[in-house]
Amino acid sequence: MADFRKRGEAVASSCHVILAAKVRTGNGSDAPDFDELLFRSWKRANVKAVVADAGYGSEANHCIARQDMGVRSIIPPGIGRPTVKLPAGRWRRHMAKRFKRKADQKQ
Repeated sequence: MADFRKRGEAVASSCHVILAAKVRTGNGSDAPDFDELLFRSWKRANVKAVVADAGYGSEANHCIARQDMGVRSIIPPGIGRPTVKLPAGRWRRHMAKRFKRKADQKQ
């Protein structure tokens, strides 16, 4: 049986300092690691926004960031069934609409 190693990092974009890291074995979603990485980063720095890839894009993670910690989350809603036009959940729908109109891209 293969032993998959996963590493997640939270990095300050302005200075590239690693604020938190998590290493574990196993395959599957990155989403369960999000809350620990964000919380550990939030304790070390003034986190105002978090940008993550679609592997972290669960509704629960948006709620942790936005509602529990007051941090803006920008995570593409790439996980889910492709037949569904808008993903379930308030924040994932919000992300789908923002990404569709390219609201977070610099001009």
